[in-house]
Amino acid sequence: MATSGSLDGQQRLVVKGRFAAKHFEGILRRFMNDYVICNSCKCPDTILSKENRLTYLPYMCKVCCSDVGISNQGSS
Repeated sequence: MATSGSLDGQQRLVVKGRFAAKHFEGILRRFMNDYVICNSCKCPDTILSKENRLTYLPYMCKVCCSDVGISNQGSS
């Protein structure tokens, strides 16, 4: 899905475009599993940073302190 998005004043995700809810939900779930949910403890309380527009650094879980490289995560 090639689109842009941002957070509004109430920290809600705003995505530009029209998408089928089922399709968008699948993409969002895949992103969460690949880039947000900790593989060790399955907690979503992680910190993800990026070095530039294309390179994601390992995330660190704030619960179990695991740090996992994104290349080991998935293929979103």
